[in-house]
Amino acid sequence: MNKLATDNPALTWRTRLPAAARLSARYSRFVGLMRYLLPAVALVMVIAVIAWPDLYKHGENIVALPGPSGPDGELTMEKPRYIGKDGKGRPFVVTAETATQDAKDKRQVTLSALQADLTMSDGTWVTIGADEGIYHQGRKTLDLIGNVNVFSDQGYEFHGQAAVVDLEANTVTSTDPVQGQGPFGLLNANAMKIFNKDQRIVFSRGVRLTLYPGGSE
Repeated sequence: MNKLATDNPALTWRTRLPAAARLSARYSRFVGLMRYLLPAVALVMVIAVIAWPDLYKHGENIVALPGPSGPDGELTMEKPRYIGKDGKGRPFVVTAETATQDAKDKRQVTLSALQADLTMSDGTWVTIGADEGIYHQGRKTLDLIGNVNVFSDQGYEFHGQAAVVDLEANTVTSTDPVQGQGPFGLLNANAMKIFNKDQRIVFSRGVRLTLYPGGSE
């Protein structure tokens, strides 16, 4: 085995590759995954919220029970469930406990206890949930508030308390602490911004990275 490694330059390089470099590669894969998944899943929820008023009228692709009107006359749906595909043909399901259209501003819709499940093009399954999501059609923003959690079937997780999806700027921003974890280790930061157009994600304000030497490749 030793002789084979010595005679084969490629194999010798592989056997001498520093553990830190392999860990860095796993971290890079995590960052790449989050960079694509967070905007994609958030966009799915926005698509569902945008479509909700018309779907409510026509009864297409959505299952829900009409809820009572609020004190200010806002329209509420109980347990809405929206099934569809995004612009790339990836199937998704969005559910919530309630969906409420603001009576004073018809462009604003609030989803409580929302969850979105998305199957990526490579078959990866991802789910994202939050206590509340507020979409404003005029500002083209989606505010995710409280227990924002992302899970993938590849063993990656992402947790935060708040995030703002700006569809016009194509960014996802959090000024609250965020935490990511996976086979590579742990990532903590006090702020995060995803620039989807540039395919770039920036963690800032006290970033701490813990790499697991024995982590999965």
